[in-house]
Order: sequence, then structure tokens, then C-alpha cells
Amino acid sequence: CAGVTLDTNPSTLVKANGLPKHLRIMGLSLQLTFDYRNLHDLSHSGVVCYVTVNVLAQWSQMQPPPDTIWIGDDAQTAKRTRLAFGAAINMKVTGTFKKFSYSNAILALVETVIVFKLPLFVARLISMYFMGIISVIYRRARDLKFNIYTHYRESIAKLVQ
Repeated sequence: CAGVTLDTNPSTLVKANGLPKHLRIMGLSLQLTFDYRNLHDLSHSGVVCYVTVNVLAQWSQMQPPPDTIWIGDDAQTAKRTRLAFGAAINMKVTGTFKKFSYSNAILALVETVIVFKLPLFVARLISMYFMGIISVIYRRARDLKFNIYTHYRESIAKLVQ
């Protein structure tokens, strides 16, 4: 599985010293990754699951249940326990499901327009450059620098009259 057998040397998978000669002696861990997707390049129109198998060389000690052995005629028993190394299986599920939503796209567009104050910018652009002679008047009024101290006397004279 995944290009590895129980006779594979663990040193080809893990860079460490003091490893046994075969995986069957120390055990291994199989990492099964199930990746579900609804958008893919296959001719199938439904959900596809990609299964990836990774092998990790590790000491995977397993404790089998103890055996009870009957000895002789007088019903004496002995308990035998064994230590074994095997393949531990770990599973991981991932995936991506994507769907285009017209309502979310319109909502994002409207929010972007409002946040960036696009209507104000468009109105200002039209009034300053695309309304003919009125645009010239608006531009002059916008560029006019008004200083209260220079126009103070004129303002007082107009108020007195």
C-alpha cells in the first residue's frame, strides 16, 4: 500500500538510527486522507472523493487480549500475554464545496459601492466635467480660496447697506 510493503526497510521512510530491518518488526501508521470536492475536472457531475494514503514508519505497539491456557487435569490455568507491532490506521476527512451565489455577489457589489462612496464620486465627476458651462462654474467655485480676513470689509459693507 502506498508503495510500501511490510518487508520495506524503515530507514527509507525515516532518517533515524537504530531501526529494525523491516517494517513488520516495528509497525507503521497508515494515514488515509479523504478529500471531498464538488468542483473537479472529471466528467462526473457529482461529488468526488480523492483518497491519499501516506505511510509513516513508527513504533506502533498493539496489545492483543491475553490468552488463558488450561494446564493438566487439575484445572490449573496460565495467562499468556503477547506484545505485537502492527499497522495503525488513522483517517482524516477534508474537502471543499463551492457554489456561486448571485445574491451574495450583488450584496458584495452594493456594499463595495457604499463603502467606497462611489455615488458621491460619480456625482462630483459629472458635475465638474460633463455639464458644460455649469461645470466651469462649479470648478471655479471649488478652486476659489476664501479667506474671511480678506473679505471682512466687503461683508460688513454689504450688511450695513
